Amino acid sequence: NTILGILKLRELTEFVSKNRDYVFESNIRQWMQFKTTVNKGLRETLQSNPGKFFYYNNGITIVVSDFEELGDNIIELYAPQIVNGAQTSNSILDHSKRTKNMDGSMTVTIIKADDEAEQNNITKYRNSQNSVRGKDLVSLMDFHKSIKSQLKNCGYFYEIQAGSFDTKSKSKQSEYQGDSIYNEYLPDNHKKVIVAKDAIQALVAGIEQRPTEAYSSPAQFLPRGSKYDDVFNDNLKDDYRILLYPYLVKEYAKKTLKYGKQGGHKTKRYATLFYVGVYFRILHKKILETKGDFKSDVRRMEPIFRSFKLNSRILKIADVVVTKFLEDTVVDDEIELANTKHNFFSQHVWNDSMLRVVDKKIRQEEEEILALK
Repeated sequence: NTILGILKLRELTEFVSKNRDYVFESNIRQWMQFKTTVNKGLRETLQSNPGKFFYYNNGITIVVSDFEELGDNIIELYAPQIVNGAQTSNSILDHSKRTKNMDGSMTVTIIKADDEAEQNNITKYRNSQNSVRGKDLVSLMDFHKSIKSQLKNCGYFYEIQAGSFDTKSKSKQSEYQGDSIYNEYLPDNHKKVIVAKDAIQALVAGIEQRPTEAYSSPAQFLPRGSKYDDVFNDNLKDDYRILLYPYLVKEYAKKTLKYGKQGGHKTKRYATLFYVGVYFRILHKKILETKGDFKSDVRRMEPIFRSFKLNSRILKIADVVVTKFLEDTVVDDEIELANTKHNFFSQHVWNDSMLRVVDKKIRQEEEEILALK
């Protein structure tokens, strides 16, 4: 079921060029544009001494559904996936565009995997040249692959593999135009790329009502994180709206309401995820009147998010609530107790005493909220 061999760099370039659109789909991370020390080393070796590449590189691993040896050192691969070596392969491909000096070779391992579970295990355990962080391991999860497919139908690229959008051609990138209504929540220069880590963070803050944890330790909710299974378990339906809607709220807060680092507000710069939590608290408790888990109401959210005019009013009410909350003297005392605003939003802002203030400020806007129902 396995072949170990030596592949000329020129042959690898031809293989990747012809199959680039799908050959990396199972790779934990896509090419990272020479951002890491390993990638820089690959480039330097290719430029200065390609003949030594064989000795300095671990090679690549290709998983296939089947293979056939045709003779004369020719092997036909069925459904090939480069599961370890995206950096190596793309570095070589990039180098081939700059020079004709493609001397050198590298090792290649071809493995026949019996099923997807085995392929996922091979992918996970073979990736070690660069450290594999949680946000890269998202690509192994079927839930997120389903979300990616659904969001593609809406015109958005769900980036579950780090750097995967940037490896696409300009023409492929231009295919992602988003949705005319949902785009109104986004900045004008938005690439229509939704990074998995950012969407998960917004989901935890809004739907899960855990903004302090989303702010302080987002990695906990990524694959291999200590709290990943709290959210992404068998009870969670693979519905794109569960991730898209909190993400839209977060982006709208930064674009229109000036939350985040670019907003210029001395406190709201820390409060983006808190705002997302407050918005969904208003939406579910006061407008949808959700009983129990907010995730069960995802379908009922769609008419609201499809009506930008209506939802912009809810979003502005949430901003009023947050603004009044931050002006409250009880909150001032809690911020002082926390020592810094960062500590306040990462540990204090969603505790019982602060939630009582939040709910008080929401009640003060009840007349405006009732007018929307």
